[in-house]
Amino acid sequence: MSLKKELSKKEKISEALNKANTIFEYESSVYELLSLIDKESSFFDEAMNELRALFESASEKLDELQEMDIESLLDRIEKLSSLIRRYGSIEESLKYKEKKEKELAHYENIAFEKEQKIKHVPIIALTANTVAGDEEKYLQHGVDGYLAKPLKEKELSAVLKKFFKVKK
Repeated sequence: MSLKKELSKKEKISEALNKANTIFEYESSVYELLSLIDKESSFFDEAMNELRALFESASEKLDELQEMDIESLLDRIEKLSSLIRRYGSIEESLKYKEKKEKELAHYENIAFEKEQKIKHVPIIALTANTVAGDEEKYLQHGVDGYLAKPLKEKELSAVLKKFFKVKK
C-alpha cells in the first residue's frame, strides 16, 4: 500500500522538487556573501551537498514511479484482493498452494511408479520367408527376438529361456 501512496503523491512531489531546485541558482550568491563577511563556508557546502543527495534520491524515486506500469500494478492489487477474499489471507493462500503442489507431486510419483511396474512384453518375430540379413533388420526395428520357420526345438528353447522364466 505504500506504493499506492507514493503514486498518489507523485505529481505533488515532482512540483515541489522543481520549485526547491531553484535554491541551487542562488548558491553562488551565498558563497559570495560568506566570503565578503569573512565567514567559513564549509557548513554551507555540507548543507548543499546533503540537499543535492536528497533531491537526487527523490528524483530517482520519481523516475522509478514514472516507469511503473500502473495497469499491471492495479492488476496485482486486484489479484491479491481476490486471494484474500477467497482464502482469508495471503498466508492461507500460500498454504493452500503448497498443499496442492504436494498433491501434484504425489500424483506424478504414482504415474512414475506405474510406469516402472509395467513390464516389457518381448516381441519375437516368426517368419517363414527368410533372407540373409532378416534377423538384423528385424532387431533394428525394435523386435526383441527372431525365429525362422521351420522351427527348431533348440532355437525355440533358447529364445524362450532368454525372455521367459521357463519351468522344467
